[in-house]
Amino acid sequence: MFNRSNVKNGTQAELLVAEELAKLGYWVGTFDKGVSGSQPFDCIAIGETTTIAFDVKLCKTDRFSFDRVEENQDLALSYITFELRNPNVITCFMIVYNNEIHVLSFEYYKEILLRQDKKSIKVSDLLRLKDVIK
Repeated sequence: MFNRSNVKNGTQAELLVAEELAKLGYWVGTFDKGVSGSQPFDCIAIGETTTIAFDVKLCKTDRFSFDRVEENQDLALSYITFELRNPNVITCFMIVYNNEIHVLSFEYYKEILLRQDKKSIKVSDLLRLKDVIK
């Protein structure tokens, strides 16, 4: 499924995640990448009781390196998670690996980064989207 340029692959991964969330009853919108190619995060999904702010990452191996998180993504998701503190809003990374969607919550990412001194995580150790959001 993913064998073209990184931009096209990233767009395909975003589309895959959006389609899966739509099947679960969410409306999914994406942020325009603009001229610079940066935005606060890729997508927002709005459900009946929950909103999900997330960035989609495509992994070709079973490791997600934390250096792939851009500063603008970290700032935006930090603000939503730790400043707004809305219990109905989930912030995360949707990681596509082997055509499956895995979820890395932003809070868990920050915890690993700050306390465990790791620079990556094994994707297959993360919960899959279908197991997190039903």
